[in-house]
Amino acid sequence: KAREYAGTPKAELSLPKELKAADLLNFICAEYNLENFKNTLILALNEDYVEDSEELVLLEEGDELAVIPPISGG
Repeated sequence: KAREYAGTPKAELSLPKELKAADLLNFICAEYNLENFKNTLILALNEDYVEDSEELVLLEEGDELAVIPPISGG
């Protein structure tokens, strides 16, 4: 559902080299219409989960940032 709201499965962004994870998530949610999902999304940078929203994220050209929606199973 989140992909439908975002309107794309993949995007390229120009971002500052460092910012807090919470600020990064806020930017992505605002840019891609994901505000309704913000409290349930998880970020991963180069396949490593960003665990703390206060963590400083250091970005370099070519990094892969994933926005992961809630995963359910059963």
